[in-house]
Amino acid sequence: MQPEIEGEEEVEFFMIVDDACGCEGTPKLNEILFCAMPGGEATEVLSGSVTVEGTLHVGEQVVDGEVVALYSLDVDSVEN
Repeated sequence: MQPEIEGEEEVEFFMIVDDACGCEGTPKLNEILFCAMPGGEATEVLSGSVTVEGTLHVGEQVVDGEVVALYSLDVDSVEN
């Protein structure tokens, strides 16, 4: 679980990135799940493996002609 802005402890938006390979550098779009908490709610940034439940959206999200996301999740719950 990674916050969009490094160092944030409570977030409305975050990313789930698989770091099992220990890879460095910027993950590819197909390796990132962009998550949004419901209606202004926030959650604590958790370390290690997390379970996130919600509604998954799959498809290109395009901004100014560029694909910025492939997977997003409207979060219902987050737990360690």
